[in-house]
Amino acid sequence: MRKKYIRYAEAAIKHIRSKLKYGSNTKKDSEMPDWDPARLFKLRKEVMQNAISYALEHDGRVPFLLMATLNYQALDKWGFGNCGEQAQSAFIYLKNAGVAPIDFCQTTVGGHNLLVIGRSSRSDTQDIRTWGEDAIICDPWAEKIYPVSSFYVMQSSEHEVRYPDICYNADSPPHYLSGELRVVESFNQSKTSAYTSPRLFFEAKKEISILYKELKRYQEKSSRDFSDRDRLKILDGLNFKIKNTVRKNSLDPKERELIDDLLSQVESEILILDRSTHSALLF
Repeated sequence: MRKKYIRYAEAAIKHIRSKLKYGSNTKKDSEMPDWDPARLFKLRKEVMQNAISYALEHDGRVPFLLMATLNYQALDKWGFGNCGEQAQSAFIYLKNAGVAPIDFCQTTVGGHNLLVIGRSSRSDTQDIRTWGEDAIICDPWAEKIYPVSSFYVMQSSEHEVRYPDICYNADSPPHYLSGELRVVESFNQSKTSAYTSPRLFFEAKKEISILYKELKRYQEKSSRDFSDRDRLKILDGLNFKIKNTVRKNSLDPKERELIDDLLSQVESEILILDRSTHSALLF
């Protein structure tokens, strides 16, 4: 069975990589022609707008399979995708090919997304040690395939996959596989489940902390590293992410205060750039 699952994983990764005209967010990909650091923001904005339109007509819920399909369509259109988009796209590709069981999984520290093919039906979704000897990890973003039993071995530094500087959320980011691996959604040919936002994203406090770090990194690097046009794209993307955090989380008063501060800083940066760009055109 393991050999069959490996073949499935190889086919899925080959298919997804064929769609990535502009890569993902690895250093190698960032050096490709026409690299646009705002491409991911545009892709996710489009996906979320489509998902929100559906949710407004369906009691605020979006089935996971629809969300994954929207990401697959966006990846195909934009030729770009990070781990979430790639893993969900691979999920749809394998499901449509009749492969099962498939699990869309997420690490507990960095929120890295990947697939597991062949998990035992009687296993504990919270304990990978019970997932069976045949279960295979399929990670399109990292282009890696290995047994689930090797997951902890893959957390060593020699198996790290680095991002370019623009994608770091911290000065010394944890290994991309840090933490435990948890099942988010499953497909086993007889059962599907609904997508709910909090299960696919960090808790609000973690998200806000990451957004602050992204803003700080932008403020430290933008003046010397990006044109005004690129800086506006990055700020617009950050602005969207902040508002998306508000949309998908129930914030307590302290979190709301932090979000308002973040939004104020970002909008002020955008206003300054808008004025600067306008003045440059005048003179």
